[in-house]
Amino acid sequence: MFETVEKFRDLIQNFEKHTSTEGLKDAGKSIKQGGESLWKKAKTLTE
Repeated sequence: MFETVEKFRDLIQNFEKHTSTEGLKDAGKSIKQGGESLWKKAKTLTE
């Protein structure tokens, strides 16, 4: 329960960062890079 409250508090404090266009672009880039990294790892496991 306390973890949920802490996450909600963090979301409220960083609301603008999470919802601004620039923040969303940064999040998209981060997700893309993470996905590429995971793809490379999966690829090496299958070889």
